[in-house]
Amino acid sequence: DLGDVLSVGLGHDGWESRDAWFVEDVCVRRATGVSWARCICNRWLKGSLSTGEPAFTTLVPNENEGYRHVERSGAAIYRVTVATGKAKGMGTTSKVSIDIIGEDGRMSDKELEHSDTDFRRGNEDLFEILGSDIGQPTAVRVRQDASGFCPNWFLRWIRVKMLVEDTFVGEWHFPCGRWLSSSKRFSSGGLEALLSVSQNIPNPEDEEMEEFSLGAPEEFVCRLTNRIMTDPVVAADGHTYERKAIEEWLASGNISSPHTKRPMPDSRLVPNVALKVIIINLLSSPTF
Repeated sequence: DLGDVLSVGLGHDGWESRDAWFVEDVCVRRATGVSWARCICNRWLKGSLSTGEPAFTTLVPNENEGYRHVERSGAAIYRVTVATGKAKGMGTTSKVSIDIIGEDGRMSDKELEHSDTDFRRGNEDLFEILGSDIGQPTAVRVRQDASGFCPNWFLRWIRVKMLVEDTFVGEWHFPCGRWLSSSKRFSSGGLEALLSVSQNIPNPEDEEMEEFSLGAPEEFVCRLTNRIMTDPVVAADGHTYERKAIEEWLASGNISSPHTKRPMPDSRLVPNVALKVIIINLLSSPTF
């Protein structure tokens, strides 16, 4: 144990063609107790490609540069993982904040300080929040401020890991699976969501298909399942459905069309081969 952090030396070897590195800050946390120091840098470290001369700087934490020292009984660390939807357009540039609600208390309005690469589509971003022990988390409230050029955000889930006095306490999963948006284009509940803890971890394949369905053209999505079809068939009403879904619809005694609500003349189902090929090409596209 070296005690409190007095200074941090940071550098790189100045090698390779991209030898310039912009350092925003450095955070160091002691393994014993809950004590950490933040050293602000906010400058480029550029070495010399020709000589291999390293770029090096010494950073000193203090009150003016964000130094924080916390050493108290009952302190806790919350490692919060935030998962953004994988389909095109699901990332955001907005500021995101979170409340963690526990059995014995609440931590409110904790902004998840992030870089330009956080909350991009497909990301699982990790944040560390220092606070008091509020007991087992039972819910989280997450919100975004709709700022920047990508104000809409699809949140998949949030995971919270809790450590008290550097002892792992537990891990809790909070599924979301919806847009946080003020736009009428998205059928959402606004810019925030209250998420309850769940013991069920979503199947990644099912979760991914559901997210893709939200961003897919309407004609690719089955009206009965609200998901992209994998085995599309044309029913007697002239509309296309997922085979299993429409078969179950007909087998349950329904004679009306799920689309028009009018009686269907028969129960014939014809494979929509052309649409199936288009959907397969769509899902294999790297831009979708």
